[in-house]
Amino acid sequence: MTHEVEQAELTASDEALRVERPTFPAMLSESTGYTPSSPPAPRQPGIPQRVIVGEVEHGNAWGRLLGFPTANLPLDDSEVDGVWAGTVSFLQGDIEVEYVAAISVGTRPTYYADGVRLLEAHLLNFSDSLYGIEVTVRLHKLLRLQEAFDSSDALIDQLVVDVTATRQWAATNIAGLTATD
Repeated sequence: MTHEVEQAELTASDEALRVERPTFPAMLSESTGYTPSSPPAPRQPGIPQRVIVGEVEHGNAWGRLLGFPTANLPLDDSEVDGVWAGTVSFLQGDIEVEYVAAISVGTRPTYYADGVRLLEAHLLNFSDSLYGIEVTVRLHKLLRLQEAFDSSDALIDQLVVDVTATRQWAATNIAGLTATD
């Protein structure tokens, strides 16, 4: 299955936010001043860093088994690995709907030493199936880099933190939402 990756349009004042593709830590350091010991630079709320369009595929069900079901999209090497706060939109009948999502981009290092790159979006307050549906994923705010955890329980604990951070991001940046929506 193919998918499209679009660079979000940025204004001249946002030029410093444009993502080039050297190595990920070097890229963040050069474009935002971020280093692993410093928090990411603030961004303008409505401008996604990346937009990925693709058809949702079946995964290996790790997310569902851990209590965080995901919509999975295959990726090439052009995306920035990490855990993101963002949104996922798709057509539901004739209406486009959009959900806030905690999104993981990477190789799932807790379970695979050399895993396949994948985008996994956990849509908040959503429980239906999206298999075979084309979705648009917008990566808005990098929450953290990918990391391997010692156990599934440790990963679950971090996923709870990631979902909470995503809700807080949405409450601050998406009109009409609260942190519990």
